[in-house]
Amino acid sequence: MAICVSCIYTTASFLSNAPERSIIQHYIAGIFHSQEWERFCSFLTMVFGKSELHAQLAADALSFSTKAAPKKNNSRSPGPKGMFNQYSSPSKTEVNQSIEFILFPILKLTDDTVPVYDGHKVDFDPSTHLQRIHELFPDFEGEVPQGSFSVVGYTTSVYSGKENQSHISCNVQWVIVLGTPQ
Repeated sequence: MAICVSCIYTTASFLSNAPERSIIQHYIAGIFHSQEWERFCSFLTMVFGKSELHAQLAADALSFSTKAAPKKNNSRSPGPKGMFNQYSSPSKTEVNQSIEFILFPILKLTDDTVPVYDGHKVDFDPSTHLQRIHELFPDFEGEVPQGSFSVVGYTTSVYSGKENQSHISCNVQWVIVLGTPQ
């Protein structure tokens, strides 16, 4: 597993409280420094072997999120009965536990807590601190304020969208807040 690390100008944060929408999803969004954005695009297209990737951008801000889930009281119809129902079959196949071990730590699910750390008073050295951030940094209280300088740790994956376009997904793992607006 590889954790990507990027610095962003935070434009929105819903890591503690998910916004009111038809889905539940926690996220932080931010704008990369222009040189960092070019490196990010070059790196991901090379890693995934794609000449072009699409991303979830709004006003130049990229979203780093947890897995989305529908709200429990969603008004959508449950779907057809029978073959596509939501009840599990009495004949179950055992799941390989090693697959579960690999996938779940890297994919933050809807109800997972995304750790947010306060980096204001820690002399941050990425070459040694990233392995022990949970020990070195105190927790940041509340949502990350808009305009904050933050470091985001995340994983990435690619999925096919409409017209066979390749899209990236950035799954937030943790955030370190280095500076907040006055």
